[in-house]
Amino acid sequence: MAVLAAGIGGLAARLDAEQDRWFLWSPVMLGAGIGFYFVFEHEPAWWLAALPLIVGCAMAWRVGAARALAFALSVAVAVAGLGLVAAKTRSELVWAPKLDKKLGPVMVEGWVEALEPRGSGRVSALIQVVRIERLAAVKTPARVRLTMSRGMAPERTGVAIKVLAMLRPPPRPVAPGAYDFSRRSWFRQIGAYGHTLSRPGRAARIEAAGRSWSAQAGAWIDGIRAATAARVMTIAGQKGGPVAAALLTGLRGGIPKADLRAIRDAGLAHLLAISGLHMALMSGAAFWVVRALIAAMPWLALRVVGKKWAAGVGIFTGFIYFFLAGGSVATERAFIMVAVALVAVMVDRPAISLRNVALAALIILAMKPESLIEAGFQMSFAAVVALTAFYERVRHLGQGDFAGRPGDHGDQPWSAGRVITKTLIGVLVTTLVASLATSPLAAFQFNRVAVYGLASNLIAVPLVGFAIMPLGLLALVTMPFGLDGPALALMGMGTGALVEISRAVAGWPGAAALVASPPAMVLPILGLGGLWLCLWRGSWRYWGLVPIALAVVIAGLAPPPDIYVDEDGARVAVRADDGRLTLSKARGARYPAAQWLRRNADPRKISAATAAPTGEGALICDPRACAATLNDARGTAFRFAYIRHPAAISEECRGADIVVAKIPLNDLCIGPAIVIDRTDLKRAGAHAIRLGRNGPQVTTVLSVAGDRPWTRAYRQR
Repeated sequence: MAVLAAGIGGLAARLDAEQDRWFLWSPVMLGAGIGFYFVFEHEPAWWLAALPLIVGCAMAWRVGAARALAFALSVAVAVAGLGLVAAKTRSELVWAPKLDKKLGPVMVEGWVEALEPRGSGRVSALIQVVRIERLAAVKTPARVRLTMSRGMAPERTGVAIKVLAMLRPPPRPVAPGAYDFSRRSWFRQIGAYGHTLSRPGRAARIEAAGRSWSAQAGAWIDGIRAATAARVMTIAGQKGGPVAAALLTGLRGGIPKADLRAIRDAGLAHLLAISGLHMALMSGAAFWVVRALIAAMPWLALRVVGKKWAAGVGIFTGFIYFFLAGGSVATERAFIMVAVALVAVMVDRPAISLRNVALAALIILAMKPESLIEAGFQMSFAAVVALTAFYERVRHLGQGDFAGRPGDHGDQPWSAGRVITKTLIGVLVTTLVASLATSPLAAFQFNRVAVYGLASNLIAVPLVGFAIMPLGLLALVTMPFGLDGPALALMGMGTGALVEISRAVAGWPGAAALVASPPAMVLPILGLGGLWLCLWRGSWRYWGLVPIALAVVIAGLAPPPDIYVDEDGARVAVRADDGRLTLSKARGARYPAAQWLRRNADPRKISAATAAPTGEGALICDPRACAATLNDARGTAFRFAYIRHPAAISEECRGADIVVAKIPLNDLCIGPAIVIDRTDLKRAGAHAIRLGRNGPQVTTVLSVAGDRPWTRAYRQR
């Protein structure tokens, strides 16, 4: 007990010594409460969601502010409770009906909110629904996303259309623990997906009813975006035009798939997302231009504080860019982060500090708590927190060579060579720190790591920062006057060079390393370790290396599933003796198969991984059924059968231990230990089976996702 008491006392002393860092943990605690909301198996009642907040407030009132540490811990509990309430409230506010089964052909009527080009000559249209044939108003989704050929798509957003379509519910995860697209759709109020069967027609009755002024303003902005993107692509050239349009408007549909893949494999995908980097470059360029203009006019510089006016112009520029880039969640997050920094300049506070980062995170999580579980939020803040903490630690170097300011280096002459050298060192260090912070998240979210990302970013980031984005800003400023041609032509040359860099780096051997999906618990453990390492100032911050190491161990030791079954029973996959998956042959279910391979770090194409007819553990198939023999960790053999046709039920059920059926079995298969048929799949979604030391263990999408508003099991209002 004495040792325990001493340990608690030492921890309390360390916490008390860093009271100025306590605020940095407020968004962490808010995020913890939000995270708890998403792990509930059932939707929490309001009293349960509010309980931690009430308890935390009561504790804070009871201990009082005089006992600083106890009061801070009580506030931390209250903030976590506030996060839980915020997530619950947000989920209720976005409530909208969603389909629970396929529907169609039906006539869909509504307003076109967004048009996004896709590959293979397709366009994805987001429709704000007014009416869907054969659906009552209380069951009609607020929005649906429809795919159609480019030639049939509406010319612009903001028009009322009616179109014949096939609709289906938002897709569930392809495997237990995989990305939950239905949850993302829920918070965007998209209740159905589908494809069109006819050319969209004009919905005169809806047009006559009119739209709200906000919807009309949104359509007007989308029209400007589309026109801007078209002009940029026309002037900037075939190679660089699509990337230039993406950087200025956020519309990436025009980029060829091969170039997108090359940019991703080269570790440059973050340059295409309208993130903090782009917003900082746009607002920062405006800030420095205005500040330089004020400084060039002594009569004005003596009368105004140049940096404050420049910060105001920077915020306004970021605001305009926010709308021009589509106002997406990532762009909104980037604008808030930059706006917080520039407001700090206006009130004579440091622009870049962990306190400002924490404040931006609090604002974003309070507005949209679901951002916490999105890859963009995680990677953006991981990079920003790591970079801010790193430069905070080496700030004393800013008085010399590292900062690269004239006059700080004695009599050594100020030269272009020194500027270039310091710039390259800064980009190298920044890229290295950001890569270390975001690579684990990229591996967790996307199952891949860009091996040569450091090399490609060393060239691409200065190109984007010093040439492409300033030229883009110049083009946007001069575009209303028709003087944007030269700037866009030069920008196209820059983005064309960016594409060439991506192609070259992506072509290097092993450019993209695949990583198998770790257990879900790895992410919060890893995040805790990283935050502990960055947010504290004392030597005890290195304790954060312990959870980071623990996360790596868990990720490496967790056994992957041995059998996958998609939710329609159209395809299964089993793990062969060589550790790789073997897929059953199927006409459909290509997307689940591709995701299973990706989650297992398997670079093969679906055709190469499909039904090898020989070898123990591999699937042996005929038109009616497939069979395999699998071994668990102790070497115990299990016979697996996949039934496609009713004629195979009797034979396959007789000697199998695990049976999966594409068809309903209706209690006709009673011998095997595990029986999964079409009815089970329809109810619980995709299945995964692990052959552990204690026998086969079955996990379903429903058992992981739970009974939540975005799952099909949830009872609608």
